[in-house]
Amino acid sequence: MKKLIILAIICILISACKTTEKKARKWAYDNKSKLAEWCADCFPVKPSELMPGKNIYIPGDTIVTTDTVTVNVDCPDGTQIPCPPSKTRTIRDTLLRVDTLKIRDTAMENVLRSNVDSLQTNVDSLTESRDKYQNFFWWSLAVNIGLVVVFWLFKK
Repeated sequence: MKKLIILAIICILISACKTTEKKARKWAYDNKSKLAEWCADCFPVKPSELMPGKNIYIPGDTIVTTDTVTVNVDCPDGTQIPCPPSKTRTIRDTLLRVDTLKIRDTAMENVLRSNVDSLQTNVDSLTESRDKYQNFFWWSLAVNIGLVVVFWLFKK
């Protein structure tokens, strides 16, 4: 009877400790302030960096206006010819400046840092296995050269 009660308690404890993604999402949406505090603690805001850009001049609109008053000009032969209306051009250049604001994403930095750490352990294990095979190659080469020398000496 005692073993049955202990077994039942263990089954209840094992089945009661399931946390699924659905439960975690529900908890996160229900406790947004606690989640925000936790995120602010784990991923603090770093200062932003303003990188000034260069000025870019873009040739802009050209406005052409004409005078409506015509002037007659005296010619040397005594006739008068209407002078063409004068044209006034106004050119507006557009000044464009693009500044860049760099905002650091500390959460992504932490993800990338953990990726770098895991990749470094992979590199270390691959280097170790490479060194092991390299040592095996050199030892087998030395043994083979030794055997060739021994067979060559005893062949004579």
